[in-house]
Amino acid sequence: MSIAVMAGTPTDTEMGVNLIKASSLSSQQIIPVSISKNPREQTLFQTRSYDERHAAIKKIVNVLKKKNVSYLFVYCNSLSSAIDFELLADTLNIPIVTPFMIYKDIAHHYQKVGVLTANAQGSAGIEKVMVHSNPKISVLTVANISWVEAVEKKLEPPKIILRYGLLETIAFFENNRTEAIIIGCTHFPYFLADYQKYTELPCIDAGEAMIETMIEYFKTTDKH
Repeated sequence: MSIAVMAGTPTDTEMGVNLIKASSLSSQQIIPVSISKNPREQTLFQTRSYDERHAAIKKIVNVLKKKNVSYLFVYCNSLSSAIDFELLADTLNIPIVTPFMIYKDIAHHYQKVGVLTANAQGSAGIEKVMVHSNPKISVLTVANISWVEAVEKKLEPPKIILRYGLLETIAFFENNRTEAIIIGCTHFPYFLADYQKYTELPCIDAGEAMIETMIEYFKTTDKH
């Protein structure tokens, strides 16, 4: 069996691959799939018509199935917002996990959350999935593609936090009395540990829960 890691750029694709390699699924064959060369190109892809986006991803998934990929790990928030992966999973008969599947559960545990995202596509998608899961939740979002580009350049995490306005996001979320901060971009775990040092609010990354979801699937599959 093999796992395809699909993400926006080579950087978050690699981060997704490394997340799997650090888990009990490290022995599985892992196939990286980057949709775009850089963050700007990825944002452009996500703002194309739905039919164009869907057709492009469907074509890629069909190729992966021919390579005997047995699971698709979508390690990208804004891409998850741009594509209906639950529909693709049903249509193409392949199990898929995305951060949005984790947010559905998280939404039930809070009444007000802050969200850091790369762009407005990710912000809108995360708000939609959380509100549909818990109509009483309030979702406050801050988006900045510059944070993604700083990660792509491999700037030191403390510098990213101090130079790109991330401390101000903490003040914003705290002043608005959010109960938690969702790390709504798979690039952002790069600076998560340093970001968390500046606030007592829990900063939640969906990555580990996505891995657990995949592990449970493989356990069930092995039993059969």
